[in-house]
Amino acid sequence: MSKAVLVLGAGLLQVPVFFSIKELNYAVVACDANPNAAGRTYCDDFWNIDLCDETAIKERIRETQDSFEIVAVLTAGTDFSYAVSRIATQNDLPGIKPEFARNFVFKDEMRRVLKDHAVRVPDFVLLDLSTNEGREACKEKLRDIVYPVIVKPLNNMGGRGVLTLYSESELDAGLDLALRHNLGKKEQVLVERKLQGPELSIDAVFYRGEFFVLAIADRHTAFNPYCIEVGHSIPSVLDRPLQEQACKEMEKGARALGLTHGICKADIIFEDSLPYIGELAARLSGGYMSGWTAPMYYRENLSMIAVQLALDNLRDPGSLRGAGDQRRAGESGDPSMMWFLNKENALARPGKSGSVTAERALISLPGKISALQTTSFLQEKIEASLRLSSGFFQKLQEDPENPEGLRAIYVHKKVGERSLLPRNNTEKTASLVLQDSSRERIDRRAAFFLADFFVDVEIDEEASNFLFSVERQNLYAPWRSYEVDEKKELLVCSEEEKRCVETYLRSSDPRDTGKLMIIPLSPENWKELDKKKKGAWTFVDVTTALEIAGEKKLVYTDNRCRTKEVLFFEKIIWRAFLRGGWQGLYYLRKILCQNPDHITHYL
Repeated sequence: MSKAVLVLGAGLLQVPVFFSIKELNYAVVACDANPNAAGRTYCDDFWNIDLCDETAIKERIRETQDSFEIVAVLTAGTDFSYAVSRIATQNDLPGIKPEFARNFVFKDEMRRVLKDHAVRVPDFVLLDLSTNEGREACKEKLRDIVYPVIVKPLNNMGGRGVLTLYSESELDAGLDLALRHNLGKKEQVLVERKLQGPELSIDAVFYRGEFFVLAIADRHTAFNPYCIEVGHSIPSVLDRPLQEQACKEMEKGARALGLTHGICKADIIFEDSLPYIGELAARLSGGYMSGWTAPMYYRENLSMIAVQLALDNLRDPGSLRGAGDQRRAGESGDPSMMWFLNKENALARPGKSGSVTAERALISLPGKISALQTTSFLQEKIEASLRLSSGFFQKLQEDPENPEGLRAIYVHKKVGERSLLPRNNTEKTASLVLQDSSRERIDRRAAFFLADFFVDVEIDEEASNFLFSVERQNLYAPWRSYEVDEKKELLVCSEEEKRCVETYLRSSDPRDTGKLMIIPLSPENWKELDKKKKGAWTFVDVTTALEIAGEKKLVYTDNRCRTKEVLFFEKIIWRAFLRGGWQGLYYLRKILCQNPDHITHYL
């Protein structure tokens, strides 16, 4: 009989944990509702069980006790820490007490406890929608609230069911979305004030009551009214005093929730230079941070620390310190505070001053994917990224195999599937893991890598509405207030302009796409566009996006062709470009080649 560690979840984000378990000479047993989970092949035993089904998990532990002795249980990148604690308690394994773990999972209980302990959280209201009368009462309860607010399900993760509301007229839709994503059959949702400011993701650990921060990253979100993490970057660009404040607030919050020994992660939001707890969880972070970018930067195997804590084998707290005083926030004078804030000494690669690691997401136009086109270099990198093997952590610390600093690329969609405008963090098209000398270099590298990974979608109503519709209710929210309210003259055609564009489209050769692809390269609002658009799509500013489009021969300027009709048609081009980047321009050219009249519907 083999000693084994049970992991809840067997997806790609759990694979670094699997390798750490095997490095300690334990067997890996994992369960997942997906029978084709990406980490299944790395398991010694795989259970196709939904993580919500604790009864089935308990029964499977009993059934396999002749083959595997489960000596620890944990999760990473999932919000099933409450299930982990219950399973651990039932089987007399190390772990957090269920009454404390529950505080980390149910958002209403978390916020009540934090507020009672004077930990900063956004103002919130718990709404009970169990009856029709309850919904009307909830609306009355929110009558005096100041919008915008965020509505959330009580117990889900990854941004599922989370929506920003800007007025009471959007309340019903927001409540319905949150209810659909409540795990179980709870009829309650949380509504809280939307904070405006920079965000941090922090991984930390309590060892016998002592608090250590393992990693700090800037968290990049977009696609309002949804809260989509489109990437993160290590190290943070926030001033050290702000990072220290965030760490203190995280420790204060985790202690208030009952944690004194175990892993935790936090999402911290700053408003008016004050840190607020957005989320706290008794697990390692997901999104390629704890398993990829943090080990690359800090040279610390966070997954190994989590496994050792689950086994209760982490006897030497010095192993958490690593470089010791190099990572101590010495100004605080508090020996219990061990922080990775010394950027000069906590390097991913010795001798590489200023190293930055990051994850960047690819968000595609919505629609059915007809082709995934890429270069031979990226295709080789995609295949290599999935060939995970033992020594995973050590390989992360090595210099990149290519000068561009692309360490891994993971594709989440296949030809024939639909790409989606993301409503939560599970609906991205692809993710890149990068390392370079500066964040600016990483963003520029990512832009051109993503340009070489082209997602071709079929022409359909969803994609066309997204790119060309001028009706506010049809616009995807990231651009709706910007385009319709502030730049209406740039995007909306008058009746006279519509007639000119229709005439131009019908009189031009649709195959002469170069003639139609004309964009002024120096609009008077250029700086404003750069400022507003950077990071909103895929970390590509306007200048870089147009540079890519030019290289792909999608845009050019020719003053000889700049007739009145062409100038009016540029509004259509701007719609496609501002909402879809160079992919939007490609989609527009595709329409012009196949059916130019399709555009007139959106004038």
